[in-house]
Amino acid sequence: MKIAVLIKQIPLNAQAVFKADNSIDRAASVKGMNPADRCALLHAVALAGDGDSVTAVSMGPASAEDTLREAVALGAGEGILLQDAAFAGSDTLATSRILAAALRRIGPDLVLCGRRTVDGETGQVGPQLAVRLGMSCVTNATELRLRGGAVEARRLSTDCVEQVEAPLPAVVTVMETLDVTALPSIAGLRRAARTEILRWDRETLGLDREVCGQEGSPTRVIRCYTAESGLRTPRRLFSAVEGARAILERLAAP
Repeated sequence: MKIAVLIKQIPLNAQAVFKADNSIDRAASVKGMNPADRCALLHAVALAGDGDSVTAVSMGPASAEDTLREAVALGAGEGILLQDAAFAGSDTLATSRILAAALRRIGPDLVLCGRRTVDGETGQVGPQLAVRLGMSCVTNATELRLRGGAVEARRLSTDCVEQVEAPLPAVVTVMETLDVTALPSIAGLRRAARTEILRWDRETLGLDREVCGQEGSPTRVIRCYTAESGLRTPRRLFSAVEGARAILERLAAP
């Protein structure tokens, strides 16, 4: 079985730097692996048996190679970096188009990715990929198991937890339920250091320039700003009695 895991290198929130066009300056930002994608990778490694392969795929600048090496250190068998200047500024539509082209070359039975990325929070790429690839789709999975030609998942719905089954091939987006602070082993770090990270560009994927990057993205970011919470100055209370009195005072206020 072939398992592909989509990994995104993200700017850490507090250090994100923006360009004049309101897009994130990824080269100037402090970066790390998206937490939900890390969970997807850990699920993939746990699901893989003897003879199965786990391929980590990332679209991004040259610095994303570091994140792919981290994925190899955590158990992926290989890493593929989708890198091309034409990919810069892609929205979810263009991103799913580029990733789908790469996945068709890999031919996975199962595609795992995080349910969201913390720098975008759309949750759109996974389902878009499933449509483009003609695969089953499960979202918000917390537990995964392979049985025969299907993937069984426990998933979080709006008001309940569901147990579902989807035939392979499938795309599954996972939630941040595993220990994302787990560190790679020494053997994993050594393996990552000597593993060649493959690089595929637009021509490798057979994509026209106009369907990639900002040119192929209908989404435009008009403005970025920090929202004000509007919260009042907090009060520090040191006992349950003080808390109860404060609540009563607030309820009695006009």
